[in-house]
Amino acid sequence: MVCHEDDGMTKKSKEPTLVRFSFALSPEDKVKVEKYALALGVTPSELAREAIKELIFNLEKPTEELRIEETELSYRMKKMEDRMAALLAKLTRAAVQSLYFSTLPYLYGGLPKEPLPEGAMKTLWFQSRQFAGEWLKKAQPSALDEPEVASESEESDTGSEDRDKS
Repeated sequence: MVCHEDDGMTKKSKEPTLVRFSFALSPEDKVKVEKYALALGVTPSELAREAIKELIFNLEKPTEELRIEETELSYRMKKMEDRMAALLAKLTRAAVQSLYFSTLPYLYGGLPKEPLPEGAMKTLWFQSRQFAGEWLKKAQPSALDEPEVASESEESDTGSEDRDKS
């Protein structure tokens, strides 16, 4: 082992450099520390050093694990948000396409009296998809250009516009 000045080791003994630190214990705790130190075959100072090291380790460890868990949780939440957004878009498209098909009789003067010609259903299907796509674009105007969180003044403006339309 190569000794460096900043590694906390003395050059003579290869032992960590220790600094004196004192604290007071109750008489009962002093007796317990001496009893456990004797049972473990260490000095009371060594027992206290190890106990403090373990305490510091336990105090620092959960913080790091918590940060890792928060990072993993935020990743999973983002992934779930993306899945939910995609599902909502599909459900909205399906609802709008259903709306298109349910309004067809009103647009063309009632239900057809004869079977539809070959390919008509496919044409209607593509028209319904186009209608749904246009409706979705109108329902979410330039979402990429606008900030995600509206300011309070914008919210109050949109609230008054909604009341005016009613």
